[in-house]
Formats: sequence, C-alpha cells, structure tokens
Amino acid sequence: MIQITSELKSLDMTNEIKQLSLPTLVVIGEKDRANKKAAKEIHQGITNSKIHTLSGGHELNKDCPAEFSELIESFVSNTY
Repeated sequence: MIQITSELKSLDMTNEIKQLSLPTLVVIGEKDRANKKAAKEIHQGITNSKIHTLSGGHELNKDCPAEFSELIESFVSNTY
C-alpha cells in the first residue's frame, strides 16, 4: 500500500485533465487539507468545471451525507 501511495504522488495527469470538457463537479471537504491543492488544480484544469467545498473532511459521504447528496443531485439535475 505504501508503494502505491508513493507512486500516486508522482502521477501527473495535468495534460489529460486539460482535455476534459464535460461538466464536472469537484467536491472538497474544508477539513481535507491534504487534497485542497489538488482539487483546486483539477478545477482550474477542467474548462467546464465547478468546485464546491463542504463542511466535512476527506469522506464527505460519511461526514455530511445529506449535504453531499443534495449537492450531487442538484448538479446532476441542473446539468443533465
């Protein structure tokens, strides 16, 4: 598991992300400090994306399930 984590740190998908054009919702927890920078970079890299911060941490579906579900439902119903 440690080897996989180390390999993921060096993974650079910047060019691939810039090719995405579908509506994309990037969701980050305000307490998820480890992933905030990556979430912002993903949002900036995808032309048609929105970013939203929820009150939880890394596991938003467990930390704030109602808020997370409402956000996803709203995005899908307003986008598709």
